[in-house]
Amino acid sequence: MKISKNNDHNVKNFALAAPFLGRIPGLFMPMPSGKRPINITLDIESGHERLCAELAEGLDSSDQSVLLALIALAGIESKIISSANTGPKSTLLWSNLNVSFDAETEQCALVTTTQTDILNILGWNRSGHEYNRLKKCLNRLNNVNLLIFKGERKWRSGLLSYLINNTSVIGEEDVVYVVLNSKIAYAVDGGQYARICLEERRLLSSNIAKLLHAWLSFNINHGYHLSPYIDTLVQRIWGEPNKPHQPKSKTEYEKKEIRRKRAEIVTALKQLSELDGWRVRFNDKVGSNKQVQVKRLRVINGAVEKSNP
Repeated sequence: MKISKNNDHNVKNFALAAPFLGRIPGLFMPMPSGKRPINITLDIESGHERLCAELAEGLDSSDQSVLLALIALAGIESKIISSANTGPKSTLLWSNLNVSFDAETEQCALVTTTQTDILNILGWNRSGHEYNRLKKCLNRLNNVNLLIFKGERKWRSGLLSYLINNTSVIGEEDVVYVVLNSKIAYAVDGGQYARICLEERRLLSSNIAKLLHAWLSFNINHGYHLSPYIDTLVQRIWGEPNKPHQPKSKTEYEKKEIRRKRAEIVTALKQLSELDGWRVRFNDKVGSNKQVQVKRLRVINGAVEKSNP
């Protein structure tokens, strides 16, 4: 049985992402080279829900790109998988998803693809380095567990599970099986979702710009705008808590880091402004008073609306 599809969904262009993926600060963030943190626990309140995420390793923009590519693939061709599936591969994939509580009775999405297909959607080269990079991303995503509390109810599941079926046949590619959890599957199947344009994402050159594009896409619907302070975007992208009562005095290093992050956000916003689907305007303030208006243009019959710059 296949998950129903949205006719407007194009695997090369869009991922219909579950909103919770944009509600957990620090789930995906910039990673200094060689300094990926381990054993991370994120815990936030979102509306009437409490979301907890446990990460064996920190996730960056590459991991986010891989997840969005898999979600896009699920939107085109995926099958329903649940605890009722008894085949050997299905049983292993389901077991590795580590579901419990309400998640045990829900249906997930099974994507059958190849590493090359995933790389093509990502826009990555078909090189040994990139294949290895993809496997590392899949492994990190596989080691994320989520727990959601809503009133007396609990839901627990991994972000995804995967299996690479190695083939010994010359000329044939290894098959990649990926199970996306039930929250992600529900969004793909027509539930509430955020529409992430992968075509736009591929045009962005910096990791900060990719993370910012995703955050803004989760928080701005087509035809609407948002006017955040630059410091607010710094907090969201770097997963930093909002501390309204923190001491005003900062070390020189802290001041330098704040200036660096503000500059990186401004650079990322300028990249975003070059995309057809976005309009970006800065105010004339500096420092903590600097603010930006970001508008996401509507898409009408597959084309971005015309808007004055």
